[in-house]
Amino acid sequence: MKILYFELRKEFIRKSFFFMMIILVIINFFWLEWDYHTNGGFTEDYVKVNASEKENKYYEELHQYLDGKLNAEKVSYVSEEYQRYHNLVSGDYSTEYDSSMHTGYAFGDYSLLTVHFYNPIKYLITYKELNPRRVHSPMLASQQTFP
Repeated sequence: MKILYFELRKEFIRKSFFFMMIILVIINFFWLEWDYHTNGGFTEDYVKVNASEKENKYYEELHQYLDGKLNAEKVSYVSEEYQRYHNLVSGDYSTEYDSSMHTGYAFGDYSLLTVHFYNPIKYLITYKELNPRRVHSPMLASQQTFP
C-alpha cells in the first residue's frame, strides 16, 4: 500500500502534472463560458431559448397579467388555470397538436403554468404555514390561503 502512495505522490509532484492541471482548468473555464453564452445562461433565458415561439408568447402573457403585487384575483386565476390543466392531463389526454391550447399541447400549458407560476406562488403563499418559527413579519400576516 505504501508503494501505491509513493507512486501517486511522485506523479502529483511533477511539474508536468501541475502544468497540465492549469491548462485543463483554463480550458474548462473557457468551455463553461462558451456554453453559458451559446445556451442563454443558466436562468430562465435558457428555457426561453429552447422553447417554441408559442410557449414564449404564453409565458409573456402570464407574466404581464401576474406581474406586480400578488392579490386574491391573481391567486385564484392561477389556481383555477392549474386545476383546469391538471384535470385535462390527469389520465388520458391528447398528445396531438391542439390550436386551442396556448402552447399547442395540453401538457405544455400545464407544465409551463405549474413550473413557472403555480409552484412559486404556492410557495410564497404557504411559506408562513410551513415555517411558523422563522416568520415574524407583519407583511405576511395578511396572507391568503392557497388550495
